Amino acid sequence: MKKLDHPNVLKLLHVKIDKNYKYFYLELCEGTIGDYIRGSYTGPMPPPEADSLYQMASGLAYIHSMGLVHRDVKDDNVLIYKSTTEEKTRLKISDFGFSKPTTASGTYSLKSGVKGTRHYFSPELLMLSDEQAKSGILDHQRSNISSDIFALGCLFYSYLTKGKHPFEDSRGFYLIPANVLEGKYNLEGITDPLFQSIVEGMIAADPVTRLGLDAVQLKLTPRLTH
Repeated sequence: MKKLDHPNVLKLLHVKIDKNYKYFYLELCEGTIGDYIRGSYTGPMPPPEADSLYQMASGLAYIHSMGLVHRDVKDDNVLIYKSTTEEKTRLKISDFGFSKPTTASGTYSLKSGVKGTRHYFSPELLMLSDEQAKSGILDHQRSNISSDIFALGCLFYSYLTKGKHPFEDSRGFYLIPANVLEGKYNLEGITDPLFQSIVEGMIAADPVTRLGLDAVQLKLTPRLTH
């Protein structure tokens, strides 16, 4: 993590080790996007919507470019940062506890199992998670960074709708995994056609056809305020 250096990725400043503990010194942030979505955040406001989406995509694209998959992209792992020298806030992706190195093609081994937050799992991860529950091992299975993109698409929707999930329905959150596997989503909570098309591309069932992060940033660029 100390090698990561990007304005939209939480910076590890220093590591101190004594005989009992290891201490990590990180950038101080105001709160999480999860706090903001739930209405419990009282700090400086996050950037405007297009800027926020762009910054999250930019941070995740950088993580992938450094040969890592995050594996736990969600609202509580995106932080709101306010520098003492900048007027505006920035978003930073944090928590690399489940991250793993990837190959040049963006794949990674699932030998240690499927990790992350289930409501953000892509269809392929849900199927592998079910296989893991049955057999207990996934020695020869692999996934790829596209699963992070799916999770970020779900986060985009939650951010834009203040807490809704594209795969939830009137029966509640517990059916989200089943709806993901069946491809049943609803994006009516987003009124902006551009944002709706971006989220729809990111949550495509087929990981090969999911909208890439470079394309996400390109689509958002004309809307940026800074």
